[in-house]
Amino acid sequence: MVSIDAKGLETVATELRDFESRLARILGLEVHLSITTIKPAVTKEASKLMEGAFIQKVKEVVCKENAITVKQLCSPARDGGKPELRFMCYSLIRDVYPKIALSKIGKAFGGRDHATVLHGLKTCAKLLNDNQEKFNQYQHLKQILNHGKQRQFRIDPVRLEG
Repeated sequence: MVSIDAKGLETVATELRDFESRLARILGLEVHLSITTIKPAVTKEASKLMEGAFIQKVKEVVCKENAITVKQLCSPARDGGKPELRFMCYSLIRDVYPKIALSKIGKAFGGRDHATVLHGLKTCAKLLNDNQEKFNQYQHLKQILNHGKQRQFRIDPVRLEG
């Protein structure tokens, strides 16, 4: 869940009041907007920004830890173990944002569709259950994401069941 601190909400409220007065002067109307009215929209947009930032962070960490580029990770190629890394990325993202659209994840990884991401999630769950080395690698990536500078990204250490 994304939270906006009191100062951030106060800033938004001030900007909203300024906008409201300018709009009223231009249109010659009275416009009544309040923080209560716009808070859900602001929260939703902030959540979208956090999702996007986390997707980028996952890509960076996975690439750095495996000495590959983001281009290789998102490539349509199926060689060199990169699909497994991509599938781990999908799973790491879904661990933190379980309601994120699969199509959004797919778009961030080379324009893949939701079915491809779903297949990747299922394949990753099976891989992590069947291969201790991959499971350890996945846990290591979780630790980096949990203990890095971006502490707001929390991933519970739960082994996936397929």
